[in-house]
Amino acid sequence: MTQLIKTAALSVDFDRDLRALQAHGALAAMVQPFFKMANQRLADEKPAQVRLKDIVASTWLPPIPSGPFKRLIINEARAAIGRPVPQTV
Repeated sequence: MTQLIKTAALSVDFDRDLRALQAHGALAAMVQPFFKMANQRLADEKPAQVRLKDIVASTWLPPIPSGPFKRLIINEARAAIGRPVPQTV
């Protein structure tokens, strides 16, 4: 289990063996729709690349774990609570 994010309101772990994201904390229910979609894709699709330190699931997600993936999760949590977040171009 790799810890991706740990804040007072949200803790996110990635289980490398199961290829699944798990959220805990007060904001976990709010980011669950994103995690459900991401976990479904991780389960259904073969990873584009598996490296020693990370997994590249596909072109729609940054490598897990990585700084860009952490930023994606934080922005999903911010969007879930109604805070403005930058959109991809």
